[in-house]
Amino acid sequence: MKTGFCAIVLLGVALVPGVSSAASPSEEQRIRDLDKSWSAFAAGKDAAKTASFYAEDASLLPFNGPIVNGKAKIQETWAGLMKEPGFAIHFEPTRIVVAKSHDMAYDIGTFTRHSLDSHPPVRPEGPQKIADVRGGTT
Repeated sequence: MKTGFCAIVLLGVALVPGVSSAASPSEEQRIRDLDKSWSAFAAGKDAAKTASFYAEDASLLPFNGPIVNGKAKIQETWAGLMKEPGFAIHFEPTRIVVAKSHDMAYDIGTFTRHSLDSHPPVRPEGPQKIADVRGGTT
């Protein structure tokens, strides 16, 4: 059985001291909306739109796979995954944290990936995305 390839996405920002435990309602909703759009593009098998959420120097940390660096390579990786028979993926944030300076944030959530050669589907929980609050997703 092939181990599922679940994406853990790192969008070029590291967790740093000085974060608050909760985002303001508007910041949190903005991040949830971005996350929902990103997840929908991934589920819809649109590699270009999925990759559009990544910074040029971003890294993709695949589950049980090598780190993929750079937006173009990340798009190639997504495109390859999306071609797998039965590919389906979903991301859901469970916690959103915004820096006290309000210039960056991260969310932690769950992701599930299905493919015909991934039975049962992998359901790990872990970091899925980091977003810059000021500039969208950088």
